[in-house]
Amino acid sequence: MNMKQTWNEMNRQNRVAAGIGLVVLVVVIIFGSNWLSYRFTHAITDDAFVDSDLINVSPRVPGHLKQLLVDESDTIKKDQLLALLDPADYQAQLEMYEAKLTMTRC
Repeated sequence: MNMKQTWNEMNRQNRVAAGIGLVVLVVVIIFGSNWLSYRFTHAITDDAFVDSDLINVSPRVPGHLKQLLVDESDTIKKDQLLALLDPADYQAQLEMYEAKLTMTRC
């Protein structure tokens, strides 16, 4: 028995079920291949951002932030100011060194 004879011998309900099954099979193959392709080409983890352009920034000098000028998801340009440091610590240190300098000159 070939496929055409088998198809002709099926009743209407079985033909509809076979058609729906064929459509479901094609959809599963298409989306399944996309999913497998993604799984094989991307690292998947709970501990890191994989597809991201986030960059950690560390300061050159210690200090407290006075104002943060950007948010985490903002796009920034080269030489853009990201944050302002509170100058109080540096001002106190400068005054201390000026007082020491004055004491050594006397």
